[in-house]
Amino acid sequence: MKKVIFRMPRIKLGDKLFTFKQERQKRKTITIALKAHGNILIKTPHNTTDEEVYKILYRYADWIKKKDQTYEELSLNAPINDKYITYKGAPLYIERIFASTPPLIKVSGEKVIVKYEGSIFLPLSDIFVPWYKEQARLHLSQRTAFWAEEMQVAVLHITIRDQKSRWGSCSARHNINYNWRIMMAPPAIIDYLVIHETAHLLQMNHSASFWQIVKKYDPSFEAHRLWLKQNGDSLLNVLRL
Repeated sequence: MKKVIFRMPRIKLGDKLFTFKQERQKRKTITIALKAHGNILIKTPHNTTDEEVYKILYRYADWIKKKDQTYEELSLNAPINDKYITYKGAPLYIERIFASTPPLIKVSGEKVIVKYEGSIFLPLSDIFVPWYKEQARLHLSQRTAFWAEEMQVAVLHITIRDQKSRWGSCSARHNINYNWRIMMAPPAIIDYLVIHETAHLLQMNHSASFWQIVKKYDPSFEAHRLWLKQNGDSLLNVLRL
């Protein structure tokens, strides 16, 4: 039996066509949230009719349009935006394919193909963040194993975290934590972070001796460290699209 895909309703506000999803809940108030890309989520009491939903959206049209414009302006330089994602320092342009399948991501050349069901109301970041975390787990595990062998140290466990201010950490128990967002940085920067954290297994501080170890394995570490300092905020503050 062929599966029927239900499309979300649409509403035109000004010159732009928005899609919206109504969630009926056990509540007394109504809330509206713009999820970017022209997607609106409106939460209403169970007895709110379709006609009432349209009236509410028209009533708040100015707010929705202003919010949408803000998203567009912010997304121009965001590492995850409506047109591309940043992966290993380079843009991968997004190609969307609507299909009756769970979200599926595949990198092909300079583009990333995203397959997902047309009725799924998911922000792009909700689709891509789990993918980034999996890429981080695979890539950082490989690079950590490489540099640990070079430094002749043992790493017991690697954890991929979602952190807003730290790139990584290393414990005396030989466990290393990485922030998945580092996968948006160029490969040399990713390796600098791995070398930095792995070097802590030899020197658990930021003394001159520690930096000499880092320099031994990354002669350009000062430039890489500066890049992360200058560009890190744009990667840490991923716009939730």
